[in-house]
Amino acid sequence: MASLLEQIETEAVALFPKRSSILVAVSGGLDSMALLFALNQVVSRNRWQLTVAHFNHKLRGYASNADQRLVESFAEQHKINHISGAWSKDSKAIKEHGLEMAAREARYDFLKTEAQVRRCKFLATAHHADDHVETVLMNLFRGSGRLTGIRRESKIVSNGVSIELLRPLLSVWRSDIDS
Repeated sequence: MASLLEQIETEAVALFPKRSSILVAVSGGLDSMALLFALNQVVSRNRWQLTVAHFNHKLRGYASNADQRLVESFAEQHKINHISGAWSKDSKAIKEHGLEMAAREARYDFLKTEAQVRRCKFLATAHHADDHVETVLMNLFRGSGRLTGIRRESKIVSNGVSIELLRPLLSVWRSDIDS
């Protein structure tokens, strides 16, 4: 059986064409750090140009700042381009959508903007199999009538520019990442 690293690498190579510019969304959590590590292992073989993007929601005080430092330190040590952004809480958006959704929208706005600025046609996120199952269950309990989860590939259109949102960890369980 393939190791976790080999599994992630295989998925990534199947998703991202050679010579791609990829913006990698990295929170500093174990799943996104595993994704970044795996992509970085095969970057030269595939001639990818990676850029790490970290968005600090500033919701967990010291822990949020520690995550940002971890991501920036990893990127610097491995000579990977990186960018960090921070959230200025939008009380109107929080009131309208709730804290979690407002934070998510701010993060994706940041990622879309940075992908465009850096001419990255691909955005990689570390959504994994547990996230997929959770999304299916949430849709079921909400009564949405859709038993769909997270797609491995989707598009984000921002200012007329299409960005491919790809999730190489979608077949990986969180427990496998933890072990």
